[in-house]
Amino acid sequence: MRLFYALWPDDTTRIQLAQRRNDVVRLSGGRPSTPDSLHMTLVYIGEVPDTRFDEVCAIGDRMVHAGFDYPVDTAACFDSAKVSWLGAAEPPLGLFSLQMHLRIASNSAGFTIDKRRFRPHITVVRDIEQPFDTITIEPVMWRANSFSLVHSKLAGDGVHHEVLRDWPLRASIAR
Repeated sequence: MRLFYALWPDDTTRIQLAQRRNDVVRLSGGRPSTPDSLHMTLVYIGEVPDTRFDEVCAIGDRMVHAGFDYPVDTAACFDSAKVSWLGAAEPPLGLFSLQMHLRIASNSAGFTIDKRRFRPHITVVRDIEQPFDTITIEPVMWRANSFSLVHSKLAGDGVHHEVLRDWPLRASIAR
């Protein structure tokens, strides 16, 4: 199974992100991501044998982290990957903290994770035809109350994502 941890938006946030995605498609052209696939990858674990699935779940079970607001207020492109994305001009520290804790726990458990620097984004368009400069968009406030374990399945019509588990993020962390 190809697995990753992600922030997965609630239905209201997903609708708002899909609306901003439509604006980006008009700028860049290309193939829009389906609304049900909009997410932010935190840690891509990759191929995991069925025998290690419980280990991946145990990492999520042990994670204690506070929730945070993620202000989606920017659209931009990764020219080399030919994708357009949504993100935050100033991502919250809570996002980086959660990602780092998941990354360290995954690495400590012996999983070979993606070594690239974390660049928080929500891919909204693939195979873009026209790159554009970074722009400010009408903000969407995404309240990150949970994170998910997602199975990425390759199919003839593209990649499909299936959320396997969700874990809550705490309102606050008791000291």
